[in-house]
Parts: sequence; structure tokens; C-alpha cells
Amino acid sequence: MVCLACILTGGLASVSAATQPNIVLVAVESLRADHVGCYGYRRATSPAMDALAAEGVRFDQAISAASWTTPAVMSMFTSLPPSLHQTVSSSTMLPEGLTTLATELKNGGYQTAAIIVNPCASSKYGFNRGFDVFDDSSIQLAAGLGDLDLNNNSVSDMVTQYAVKWLKSCRRPSLPFFLYVFYFDPHYDYMPPSPYDGMFTDPDYYGDQDGSKIVRLAGKPLAKADKEQIIGLYDGEIRFTDDQIKVLIDTLRDMNLLTDTLLVITGDHGEEFWDHDRMMHAHTLYDELLRVPLIIHWPKEIKPKQVVAEQVSLVDLMPTLLDMAGLPIPGQCRGQSLVSLFMSSSRRTFTERPVFAETESRTALKCIRTSSQILIEHVKDKTFEAYDLENDPFERDDLALMPQYTEFQPLLTAYEDWKKQNAEFNATNRPAQTIKIDPQLMKQLKSLGYAH
Repeated sequence: MVCLACILTGGLASVSAATQPNIVLVAVESLRADHVGCYGYRRATSPAMDALAAEGVRFDQAISAASWTTPAVMSMFTSLPPSLHQTVSSSTMLPEGLTTLATELKNGGYQTAAIIVNPCASSKYGFNRGFDVFDDSSIQLAAGLGDLDLNNNSVSDMVTQYAVKWLKSCRRPSLPFFLYVFYFDPHYDYMPPSPYDGMFTDPDYYGDQDGSKIVRLAGKPLAKADKEQIIGLYDGEIRFTDDQIKVLIDTLRDMNLLTDTLLVITGDHGEEFWDHDRMMHAHTLYDELLRVPLIIHWPKEIKPKQVVAEQVSLVDLMPTLLDMAGLPIPGQCRGQSLVSLFMSSSRRTFTERPVFAETESRTALKCIRTSSQILIEHVKDKTFEAYDLENDPFERDDLALMPQYTEFQPLLTAYEDWKKQNAEFNATNRPAQTIKIDPQLMKQLKSLGYAH
């Protein structure tokens, strides 16, 4: 069993039960950082997120723990890498004995609710642990969506409607709340509603790419105009989702909750658009899949216009939010609180350290990354890729077979130590739990390319 001994010292200077912030965690599916305006993107895909970043803190190098949803989101909620929470496929769920962010907040006096529409983050995998309300079915039922329709329907507006409904009707004013909202739409297929479908696409495009059946395009040659059309539709889905995030923010403001609410915006992972001759996600561990937005906004406590340059991991999110709520951080957490990077009231210190990511969806890959270097292991044949991120930020020149590879030896040593620690952790804790997928969920997973 996991030891849940807690770290009780060194947190925020003064957070009492009466002053605990409400917490709203917004995760956006398949949202790569460099398609968000405040991260330098040329298109106006994200005015709401950009405004939040200007009023709060933006993390320039936030790295996901995985390149697809199930392990990435579970890492956010457990502060564990996929190797340790073991929810790494469509048939495994969170083992007993591991706590979650929602569980810790509920135990700390929070009312907890989740509004999602994503089969990869359903309650069947253990994502519902700690939630008073975990709604992963109402939206799909209300929209009349069948097994394969998530690819072809935009649902961000319905996610917002259900989140707003919970805020207005289910909230007990005497208790702080934790609301987790997961938007799906930037996931392929890229089919935003009007007018978003024409917002970033060429009106003179006459090709046959309408954003549908993206899975079938994998490995097929496409003309430049076709690729630009697909990217423009993806950007339209981001803007549609961003506008719905604005509705949620405006609701919090209208209810006089925004000032006392800790609002976090992030992505579960990124998306690839031929950056390494691939598209979609889950199959690599390059930055287009690992680097995601991370914005934290709390007008009452966080000074505006802050940018954190240090590399952080989404496994740091759980200890950060618990710390800001004045709650103890469980001993299971492999991440660290980030509050000292943007709040002067913190008594903690932050040490930038390597972060790790993994995927087992289509092939087994693991990586260790710093701000300047990344090593990617192909687990099956035990070979590595090595990239100098300072001089080669797009990861084009593999140095694994070059003389410069000796410069990666300290990182390789840290990686081997990490794998040894993981093996020791798993040897003393419960193994992964295998689950049986019901036929409807299996059809959804297959339609999205996560099961075969």
C-alpha cells in the first residue's frame, strides 16, 4: 500500500478553511501550447485564455506526462508518472491505495464535481474517485450522440452549459468547491461549427479535406493546401472552445465568484501536424505532443502578467493546488508545488529538475527532459534519441549516434535512477487493475483510434 504520510510544513503562509479558494480546473483535449496566442501563435485562437494569462501567471515550459489522454490526465490527478499510476491503456484502471487530487480536496472540505465528455477519461478508469458528482454521460445522451459521433460533433457549448448548471444549482455556499471541466473539441476529427470552420481557413480552398476521417489520413501524402486546411480547422476548434471557456469565466464573474476562485487552464497533451511526419497524437514524445499551456489565475492572490520560464510538469499540478488550498501534500506525489515561482507568500522553494513522460498506446516510449536536453527511449529495442533543445528546439538532429551524445550522460544516469525508483515503488504497491471494456465504450475508443 502507498504511504500517505503528508508534508505539513512549508506551504502558503496563511490559508484557513474560511479563506480556501474555490478551484476550477479546465483541461482542453489535444491543445498544443504553440497554437495558443499568449504562447506566440499568430492566429487569434485563444483570446479568453490570453486574457487570463495577462491577469495571472503563464508557465512557458509545461510538460505533460504522456502524449495521450488516459495516462496524461491520471498523472495530473495523482502526481504520479504513468509507470506508477499504471493507467496506461484502454484496459487498465487506477489501482486501489492511490489517492487523487479530488479525493484530497474532498477530504479537505471541498465539494467536488466533474463535467466531461471523453471516453478516455471516463469513470471506468477510476477518474471519478473523490468526486461528489462525476458526469461523463449526460452530454452525450442529451446530444443524442451514438458510438461514433464524438468525432463529428462539437460539444464544448454543452460542456459549458452543464458546468454552469452545476455552479448555479448544486453549489453549497458554505463550502469551497472544486470543479473539473474537460473540453473535448480540439481532438480530431477537426469539425468546428460555423463560423469557426471558416475563421482560420482559406475561403478559396477547393480541396476535399473537411476535417473528417482524420484517422484514415495517417501515412498518406497530402498537398500543402490540404495540410493548411486541416490545421485551420483545428485552430477553429480551439477558438470555439476558448469562447466557451469565456462563457464559464463570465459566469463566475457574474456570480461574484471569480475573485475568490483559483482558475487553472491546461491541456492534457498536444497534437502533431507533420512536425515529425506524423499527425494526431500518442505515438511520439516530441514537444508538439508534450508541451501544453498552463495558466493559473487567482486575482485575490496572484499578481498579473507573470511568466515562469522554468520547466515544470503537469504532475506538479496536484501538489500545487493542494498547497494553494492550504492542504497537506500526500507522500505519494512525485511532483512538487510550484507556488514559490509566482507567490511571494510561499515558504517553499522550487528546484528545477528533469521531467518524465511516457506512452504505451501504439509503441512503448519513455523520455527524460530538461529545459535544454531530451532523451527518448524506444523501450522495445532499448535505443535512444537525443536532442539539444537549446540549439535544436524542433528536435530535428538526433545526437544519439554523434560525438555530442557524451553530453547527455548525466541525463541518462538520472533516467536510469528514475526507472529503478519506479521499479521499487511498484514492487511494494498494488499492481495495475485490469478492466473489461463494455461494447459501447470499445466502439468509441476504436473510432478515436485508441483501441484495435
